Amino acid sequence: MIEHDISLAILAGGKSTRFNSVNKALLPIDNHTFLHKVVEQIESLFDEKLLITNRKDEFKDFSNFIITEDLFNNAGPLAGIYTALKKCKGSAVFILACDMPYVQRSLIEKMIGLFQEYKPDVLMPLNDGKIEPLHAIYSQTTKKNIEKVLRFSQFPAIRDFFYMSNIHNFELDESERNYVININSLSEYQQHIHESRYI
Repeated sequence: MIEHDISLAILAGGKSTRFNSVNKALLPIDNHTFLHKVVEQIESLFDEKLLITNRKDEFKDFSNFIITEDLFNNAGPLAGIYTALKKCKGSAVFILACDMPYVQRSLIEKMIGLFQEYKPDVLMPLNDGKIEPLHAIYSQTTKKNIEKVLRFSQFPAIRDFFYMSNIHNFELDESERNYVININSLSEYQQHIHESRYI
């Protein structure tokens, strides 16, 4: 295991409007829930683990996580990233969305190594040229700029602070692209269950 001082934060605070308000993190998949499947893969890589959610009562089983609510209300995933940076002890935080159930330890170890090598503000993979900001590492150096966006933008988006940051992107290998699949809707979820995919 690579030595590092990066914390893990899983974002599970969304309203799940496309899931009829069902908590995506706790949906069953491949004999697990989304969240249990992710945790089983990667929790041993990190000494400090946070769960950012506004539904704290639903995560009582995750006693080895620091469970905290967003510091900015109704501000989307950028608020979750900011909260993780404010609450964690690490010099950086690995941000992961709760709707990526096929996460793999090997890719995260690779990303930790790249972050240590390049020392960017943000390390973010590209999936066929498209950024994956919710499977990325954010340095504490981004915290002030993220806070500015959250305080002064009516509809804050993750991209809004990128122009102020040193971002290192890398393209995922063909074999790694499935690891960042996120399941956004009930129809996508039902498709994955029907296909019984093991990625």
